[in-house]
Amino acid sequence: MKKAILCLGSNVADANQNIARALEPLKSQGCEVLKTTNDYPSASGYSNRVVEVGTMLGHEELKSLAKQIEILEGRQPWMKEAGIVPIDIDVVMYGGAVVRPLDYVTPYFTEGYNKL
Repeated sequence: MKKAILCLGSNVADANQNIARALEPLKSQGCEVLKTTNDYPSASGYSNRVVEVGTMLGHEELKSLAKQIEILEGRQPWMKEAGIVPIDIDVVMYGGAVVRPLDYVTPYFTEGYNKL
């Protein structure tokens, strides 16, 4: 089993519910939630949560699942540019390696990662 660190975010009215709901499909696809932070705000108006999961999925499979969940939760390609993000799921670390270095150093991620 590999460990992965995910960052989930949302900037709509029911952001915390969206984040919680997005974890369910991860669990149903064999991801075990090992650790999670509480939801916390970022300076850009998002609610965020950092989650450590254990998974048998490969890195690309996990990224694909995250994108499928975003679509399932109503995210459309035009929304981020319009400033509307019902759910965003990024795989920031996988198997101990940083796979999204730009996200890894952002305050919204480091704040949560330090609380895991």
